[in-house]
Amino acid sequence: SILFKEGTSGDFVFGIILDFYYNYEEDCMLGDVQLCFLCFLYLGCFASLTHWRDLLSMISFTSSSNVVEYTSFYKSLLQILIYQLSFIEVDFFEEVEYSNN
Repeated sequence: SILFKEGTSGDFVFGIILDFYYNYEEDCMLGDVQLCFLCFLYLGCFASLTHWRDLLSMISFTSSSNVVEYTSFYKSLLQILIYQLSFIEVDFFEEVEYSNN
């Protein structure tokens, strides 16, 4: 797949995903971030957590010029993340230690 070639820029991947899956509707991508978080939080859907994590990873691997181009998107994303993270228990981010391994 073209998206996973070594050396593919994060800006390119962001643009392809925004175009192909969200028809250049930034609010739809932000809505997806919110929906998959809620599905994980209230329904315990691990696939939704994985999708949320992958979306945030993809969004985070862009350059500063992409952040300048999509300033309102990134401002909205930060507001959403502040709100979402306030609902997660602190121990959620701690690694589980298994003594039997």
